[in-house]
Amino acid sequence: MTSKAIAPLLAALTLTACGMPNYVPAHGQSIEQTAADRFRCKAMAEGVTPELPSVGFYAQGSQAYVAGAQIGYGLGMLAAAAVRQQQKVENFRDCMTASGYQPDPRTY
Repeated sequence: MTSKAIAPLLAALTLTACGMPNYVPAHGQSIEQTAADRFRCKAMAEGVTPELPSVGFYAQGSQAYVAGAQIGYGLGMLAAAAVRQQQKVENFRDCMTASGYQPDPRTY
């Protein structure tokens, strides 16, 4: 499997879990205030979560070795992206809870 084949696979797998959980107002916040708080918390979660390292990849050897190294690198990057997404969701949840919202029971 070449890097050209791995890149779309990684992109598809990492985009499957991009949503943030829903929260409902706990203290009568308006729809406008809820939207503003949700936007602020999404921006905060994106900003405080560390980025994935942008390191290069290089492998040399037989085709089987290079293919295996590419697959290993791809799986490692996929795992790192999943961990980053989970950190973003946790940061978002913390922000929304601190802003006076409760998780929507219909989405949990």
